[in-house]
Amino acid sequence: MEEEKTDKVKLAWSGFNVSLMPGDSIVIREKVGAVYVTGEVYNAGLVEYKKGRSFRYYLNSVGGINNYGNRNNVIVIYPNGITVPWRAFRSPTIVDGSTIVVFKKADLTPFNSVRFATDITSIFTSILTV
Repeated sequence: MEEEKTDKVKLAWSGFNVSLMPGDSIVIREKVGAVYVTGEVYNAGLVEYKKGRSFRYYLNSVGGINNYGNRNNVIVIYPNGITVPWRAFRSPTIVDGSTIVVFKKADLTPFNSVRFATDITSIFTSILTV
């Protein structure tokens, strides 16, 4: 029986090889020349990629994080699919074709103790009346 020949291709992730089979295809995209900034920012969209510019540069280019954005929940998605969270003292390097996503703050309503006491009193009053 004849063994099929497969070629290997090196991926952007270290330590992984993919076997190509007949009918498989590889798509190589052109450089985008832009960084996509989306989520809870003032003016989401594409920003021209400039080599060596910081993470903050791209956020400031779209007007910054709006009032609904969570400054502690921002990620960078690289063109090869790897996702890296932003950290205060370790900002990810931005490359051509990256996507920056700013997530929304959790919608937490603060606990209102006066309202709670009023509701409990109303429940006890209703129980005593019955």
